[in-house]
Amino acid sequence: MATEVRLLSAGRPVGAVALPPPVLRRPAGADPAISGLVTLRLGYALSAGTPDLCALSVVVLFDDRPARLHDLRVGPAGAPPHSRVWTTRHGTPGWLVGDPLGWSPVPRQGWFEVDLEPPPATGPARAPALAGLARVHGSVARTGLVRTGRLHTTGDQPLRFTCPLPQADTPPPRLADGLARPGTAAPEVAALLDSAPPHPTAPHPTTPGLAAPHPTAPHPTAPGLAAPRAAAGSVSLDPVSGPSAGPVSSPAVRLCVAVDTERYRRFAVPEAARAQQRFAELLDRARRRAGVGDAGVDVSQTGDGVFLLLPAGVDESVVIPGLVEGLRAGLADLNRDLTDRARLRLRVAMHRGHVAAGANGWLGSAVTTVHRLLDSEALRLALADAPAADFALMVSDVLYRDVVADGYHPLDPRGFAAVVAEVPAKDFAEPAWLHVPTG
Repeated sequence: MATEVRLLSAGRPVGAVALPPPVLRRPAGADPAISGLVTLRLGYALSAGTPDLCALSVVVLFDDRPARLHDLRVGPAGAPPHSRVWTTRHGTPGWLVGDPLGWSPVPRQGWFEVDLEPPPATGPARAPALAGLARVHGSVARTGLVRTGRLHTTGDQPLRFTCPLPQADTPPPRLADGLARPGTAAPEVAALLDSAPPHPTAPHPTTPGLAAPHPTAPHPTAPGLAAPRAAAGSVSLDPVSGPSAGPVSSPAVRLCVAVDTERYRRFAVPEAARAQQRFAELLDRARRRAGVGDAGVDVSQTGDGVFLLLPAGVDESVVIPGLVEGLRAGLADLNRDLTDRARLRLRVAMHRGHVAAGANGWLGSAVTTVHRLLDSEALRLALADAPAADFALMVSDVLYRDVVADGYHPLDPRGFAAVVAEVPAKDFAEPAWLHVPTG
């Protein structure tokens, strides 16, 4: 039965997208005795009453990391030319159909695929299923006589799935099995999934048993991303063999982190130089402690602060708690031997959304929002009112609901307070959540 995920912007519903249970099948021509290669397919259909989207993205987080990802595709035929696929060193696939900064509507129904090798077995037999969750984000292009812009949304819940691995001695299941049932939210997705031709694979010419990629050309402005295949109406990505070669500059959903030093102007130039060095080393250690290396990270430095764009598809349930704990432990250790004047105290803000590279900086409402959170009066007062604290953190409402509220260790939801982040001079007011570690 399809799951209907509501698309929310600042806590307000904008529409919904129906997601049938993902299915696994064996790619045509694959030898299960050699590679065990399977294809994971996710379908989607915009629910009735949902406005046209200019972009829709899906990121899958697996419970157990697959041994290897191969080809990623998005369809159906006729998908917008700005569609993209990507993967990370954590083995996380992501798909983007459309352009978050564009105006053309995406198909109201479609599918996403990835060929992968299941995770290795930990016991005498291979794991019987592939499990994980899928997160959805969308963008709506709004035009009017008075106001024109884009509204970025996030799903109110992830889609949790468990797909049994197809066995070698049983025929592949029909893709519509379990999808097209009376009363489901999106029965049209079943027909769409069954109508798409299977994706052929063949043994890799140099590595026996691995799937050969479709020939693709890198996008001219985004190293490592595949150009759309116009003939098939889908997008392909070369096999993943390691960390991303560089930052993803085409539109993608990314975790945004903004950090600023409290009362930086008190430092004389020699003191500021030392403070900057400590600050840079602290942020680098905290990021690495959260499991995020250098690949795919974009950094904008301001002297007394920094703006980080983390790679698309990072596991926020791991990265966000890791960053918070890394900052807490790192600042406690750093400030232990510093005078009150030299002590570093930080304001930290986190948000997630569609981001793209522009001619003179980063584009997207997520970039603006995370800096407004950082500059909000609520965050400044929280740090000023807690002289024993080394930093104060503000997360957007969507991050709180997706990550903090689920209680991912060591983030305790009871340690966060609901506030309204306001910057009156910028006509900004959004719900957010405040956390001031004191231990």
